[in-house]
Amino acid sequence: MTIVLLKPILYGGIQLDEGSQQSFPKDVESDLVTRKSAVYVVEPSISTSSTVTSDTDSTGVSRLSTGNFVQPDIEPKAALSSTVFMFRNPVTQATSLISDQREIYIPTEKSGVYLGAFFGKRIKTHTSETLTDLGLFRAGLHTWHGSLTKSGTWTNSPTGVSTGAFQATGAIYSQTAGDTCSGAVTGTAAGIRLFLTSNGGYAIVAIDGDYTRANKLPIFNKADYDAGRCRATDIGKRYYSSYSSAPTSDLICLADDLSAGTHTLTVEATGTKPSASSGTRAWVEGFAGCNGETLGNANVYAVPVQWIYHDLLAWSAFDTVAQWAPSGSSDYQFLGNIHGDNTQSKEVTTSLSWTVGVTDQTSLAAGTWASGQIIRCDHVSTLAHKVNTASTVATKTRHWTMAPSRKLPIMCDCGISWATAGAVNIEYPVMLPIGEVIGCAEGMKQDAFATVSIGHLDVPIPYAHDNAITYIATDTCRIVATGRKVKAWAELKAEIPDRSGLCASYRGSLQDRNTKDKKFYAISAFGPTPYASGDAQRFVMGWGAKLM
Repeated sequence: MTIVLLKPILYGGIQLDEGSQQSFPKDVESDLVTRKSAVYVVEPSISTSSTVTSDTDSTGVSRLSTGNFVQPDIEPKAALSSTVFMFRNPVTQATSLISDQREIYIPTEKSGVYLGAFFGKRIKTHTSETLTDLGLFRAGLHTWHGSLTKSGTWTNSPTGVSTGAFQATGAIYSQTAGDTCSGAVTGTAAGIRLFLTSNGGYAIVAIDGDYTRANKLPIFNKADYDAGRCRATDIGKRYYSSYSSAPTSDLICLADDLSAGTHTLTVEATGTKPSASSGTRAWVEGFAGCNGETLGNANVYAVPVQWIYHDLLAWSAFDTVAQWAPSGSSDYQFLGNIHGDNTQSKEVTTSLSWTVGVTDQTSLAAGTWASGQIIRCDHVSTLAHKVNTASTVATKTRHWTMAPSRKLPIMCDCGISWATAGAVNIEYPVMLPIGEVIGCAEGMKQDAFATVSIGHLDVPIPYAHDNAITYIATDTCRIVATGRKVKAWAELKAEIPDRSGLCASYRGSLQDRNTKDKKFYAISAFGPTPYASGDAQRFVMGWGAKLM
């Protein structure tokens, strides 16, 4: 099938012009036509000079014009609830990757679906708390391991939150192939809460006796069997891994398209493991079913039905990061956030507070909830460069707000005040990573999104996984990633002082990471830009996502 482009797109590193006829894989063509970036050629005589002149398409969707180009905009939708929730993760083990993690859940326009944002720092010493994970969630009622049916030998360890489990009765594990743990959940989505650590192994999962039905999980294949990661009988079955190089707890969605009613979940230990693991323990903490429950009720927690971005050991920055070097040096380093390691740079929190409504919830107890119409986080940190990580070169001030019924449910007003003269080689005011972890040994995947708009340009998402960076000549700092079932977006709303692209030859870019996740960037400075001591920038940015 041939299509005619109604706007320019970037494909395979080549810009294809508006009005040109092109042929793509069927899923790419379908997505471009759905997004009204192209139309199918139905007659040989179709004009190849088609242009879009209206700012509103036939469905009433508002679009922003940029010259002859058309950029999709995101219209705010009224959420079905005005209540935003904050949950402080219950794990108190100091070495756990999620100790002191805060989770924010913002209602969307779709019934029972929340935009979730996690804040923490994965126990990294030389950086500060920040936005680490983004996804869409539903409330799920949990049944803990004590109420599940077990066959074989299952051991209760860890025994509680102080030793790394998510809840007071801890977790159970088996390292014997064929041992099973089963139980019933009710709802159209189901999940498993599990503990992970350095001696974790694999388990296969069945829904209603079908070991292929948990379609959100990866599948064992012949290569896994050849490498000793599964048994021959496990090939073709869905599995999860309990391995992590540091202890943590995670909630994995098994399927979000189940029929209404009750379903039986079964976990079977395989007695196999990733090569990096020292053991074959398959852990279970509990099962979850999503059936219209309410967050904050007993044993009800958020189940991630669609991650925008999720990792276990680390994260990818969402908010402002600059690559800076002191005057007279070309040793440019990204300052703080995930890059804070006391080698490249260092970030230190000097003040941090959380407010729900008008109530200070900075000291919210682990494992408890708070709720209100808006949540605010005020955070101040200092940044240091590798030349002397004990010396502050800038102060970073972030004011986060989370609220429903707006285009950008998550917003951040980020200010950077420079104490030392230097130059910025590239400055990213806002970013949107996409992808989710399969397992600490298996790495990441990205199969939820097909295309992305960076500024005015539609770009099919590349899959070479070669770390290639493509820079986008555009004038609008907006990123919109779209898939068959999900859409996510990020936008720079304001830059103070407004430089209007004065310091940037490109305003956007994308990276096709070899880790199989992807990263999209807005750019406010590109090429060495001198900043004097006393200079300051502010960026107001935000993020949103929805199920389609």
